[in-house]
Amino acid sequence: MLRRFRTPKKEMTFADSALATISQSYDKFPFIVGGVAGFVAGKVTRKVGKTVAGAIGGAMFIIQLGCRSGYLVVNTKKMNKDARSLERLITEEMQSSRSPLACTVEQAKVAVKENLSGISGFGSGFLTGFFL
Repeated sequence: MLRRFRTPKKEMTFADSALATISQSYDKFPFIVGGVAGFVAGKVTRKVGKTVAGAIGGAMFIIQLGCRSGYLVVNTKKMNKDARSLERLITEEMQSSRSPLACTVEQAKVAVKENLSGISGFGSGFLTGFFL
């Protein structure tokens, strides 16, 4: 006579429950692709970010040194004149056109609703890649 042994139920860990949730989801492929792309982007951003920060800091140091030594001279009258003309052009453009910002915001809302799974995967992958 064979006895049936019951194995005690194993408590689900966070990873098990997350995998179960993802596997039940119909849009797991965009989530996984977004997660992998985000992880790679996070790693690249972390590596490149240090180099870019060093380059910008060095450039600012050299520019300040050049200004203090007298090698670089800023023509403030011309700079202010250009800033005023640019401000006038931007003001005219914003007053003449109908609110393109409202159209852009509406399109962004639709895009986020349609791609929420991929966006959340990218965000989680990016943070994981950036901080690991």
